[in-house]
Amino acid sequence: MEEGRRYTVGAVRLDGAKAISEKSLRELVDLPVGAPLDGRRTWGDPDVDPDGDVGRIRKRYEADGYAKMRVNVDHRVLDAAAGTVEVVYRIFEGVPTKIGRVD
Repeated sequence: MEEGRRYTVGAVRLDGAKAISEKSLRELVDLPVGAPLDGRRTWGDPDVDPDGDVGRIRKRYEADGYAKMRVNVDHRVLDAAAGTVEVVYRIFEGVPTKIGRVD
């Protein structure tokens, strides 16, 4: 097996967040600028971080009733020579789910 190039995180961006402040969501993201790009921190891994950034963002939205929300993650090369990428969390909130009175 031959490993590919190692990239580092040059920037982290959150797109599409309206219902929850970017500041609140940034507190859930554990992928710091300067760290090696590691999908286990983004998507979750039992040995590293069971929820990952995506799982924590999802849980936060679900707590506010956004049961059908989605998070996609994109990587955009910032500097090919330096091997840095921007990690973009694209948030699709949908609409909050409301449950009427339960008797």
